[in-house]
Amino acid sequence: MVDSEFGIFLNGSYGVGKSATLDHLADRFAENSLPFSLFDVDWFHRSWPPAPSDPRNVVTEADNIRAVWNNYRRTGPHTPIVAGVILEISRGCGLDRRNEWRKVLLAWDDTRC
Repeated sequence: MVDSEFGIFLNGSYGVGKSATLDHLADRFAENSLPFSLFDVDWFHRSWPPAPSDPRNVVTEADNIRAVWNNYRRTGPHTPIVAGVILEISRGCGLDRRNEWRKVLLAWDDTRC
């Protein structure tokens, strides 16, 4: 069992094998009796039409991930293993959605940017 919480985010272009890698990591975690929870993020924002206030479904995606993560956590802490695409670079901490992931999945700590 792992004592501390951590998460894994697989970032890469579309079609490079993130989902296959996600499955492989799940197999390896299970073989080693390590807890995990899988998230293939492509499915958390796929809806149409988007809300006028969220034209790129970013908020929808974060809300959906948060809901699933809360369900996983109800059965005990599980290492989140997430596959997705982070496209944008912004000022400050670097990756635009990195802070959103931290808020959704892990403890928010803006001092580590």
